[in-house]
Amino acid sequence: MNFQCSVVAAPLRAEPNHRSEMVSQLLFGESVKKITENENWIKIIAEYDNYEGWVEKKSLQLVENISSEFRKKILCNETKFKNAPTQHIIRLLPGSEFFVNNNNEIYFKNKILQPLESFDFIGVDELSSHFIADEILQTASLFLNTPYLWGGKSLFGIDCSGFTQTVFKLNKIKLPRDAYQQAELGVNIDFEQNKIGDLAFFKNENDKIIHVGICISHHQIIHCSISVRIDKLDEKGIWNEELKEYSHQLAFIKRIKQ
Repeated sequence: MNFQCSVVAAPLRAEPNHRSEMVSQLLFGESVKKITENENWIKIIAEYDNYEGWVEKKSLQLVENISSEFRKKILCNETKFKNAPTQHIIRLLPGSEFFVNNNNEIYFKNKILQPLESFDFIGVDELSSHFIADEILQTASLFLNTPYLWGGKSLFGIDCSGFTQTVFKLNKIKLPRDAYQQAELGVNIDFEQNKIGDLAFFKNENDKIIHVGICISHHQIIHCSISVRIDKLDEKGIWNEELKEYSHQLAFIKRIKQ
């Protein structure tokens, strides 16, 4: 059975209880398939990145037959929508997905949501093989100062790979969920050849990939560590100017799309 996330952001947990680790999140409208279920929880696989986990049943809605006038889109900016009959306000976040018609009306739970603010979106079928560097930088900057949250991928809280995945999603490039999975993509780039949009990966003492960020110049990176921030980058790694020390050891830099 196919479902969609029906709340602004829902925890995706390793086990079906609230004390279990949050391994990722579902944002509003993201599509999932049911694997199994118990009384209050459903184990799902996310359609976008094939990530598995447990979600509370009340955070999902069954996908219904929707009029052909509505097309599935990905929201690119934070926007408020109103349920006209009830005046209920819903705040949706970048990366959310929804069905929209030519009047920019949103279909949700057999109701129509009307935008209270201007918003931008892309089609879920518009994934591309290229991105524009300046747009990657602009999108990444939307998340500056967002606090770090293990498993997060929203403006409420985000982790390093959730940050890169969401930024690239909003620029029509699909990345897997975790840093080590993202590190398997693309081609290696010499440090002095890096440019905006290249992904820098970082390792621990066992050479395991544990961190990822987006190059925004030869010697700067935007990444999520404590919060989304811009730091200095060199061939050793990320230099934290406040602490006067390296926070992450560079493994390699990858160019995901040419």
